[in-house]
Amino acid sequence: MIDAALCGRGLVGRNRGRVLVAAAVAIASMAAIRAQSPTGRMAFEVSSIKPSKGSVVPSNVPLTPWDDYSPVNGRFRADASLRTYLEFAYKLWPNELQSRELSHLPKWAETDRYTVEARAATANPTKDEMRLMVQSLLADRFQLATHFDAREVPVFELKLAKTG
Repeated sequence: MIDAALCGRGLVGRNRGRVLVAAAVAIASMAAIRAQSPTGRMAFEVSSIKPSKGSVVPSNVPLTPWDDYSPVNGRFRADASLRTYLEFAYKLWPNELQSRELSHLPKWAETDRYTVEARAATANPTKDEMRLMVQSLLADRFQLATHFDAREVPVFELKLAKTG
């Protein structure tokens, strides 16, 4: 299709390679722009969320805060509670402080499960890019609004007693 359009414009010959590369870059750029939601965040190209009542279907992407991940050709499939999706999307570690914050969620956010099937615009997004797309999905479909604030909290400091 690109060749026919280029031949009609007389762009055949020694410039053909440059034009095809430029066209490929332009097409890749359009795909990346299409992956952005109207708010400018990364978003899935296609997605479906349905309430889940049956047995739990394992996710093809580990919904953990750790970075373990194998490329899944841009597909995201999971069956989990809204709380699990929140923990995944915002990379929340299971600790007392964050558990206390998430305890303010309505009961259904922990008990009701949702099956999410989605496809990214790019073939192999990273796990962090998947997280960003799930954030957009939660904002669009659940009208989730988030904000971040800084707080002082107690922490423990570990020091090495002796060097070596």
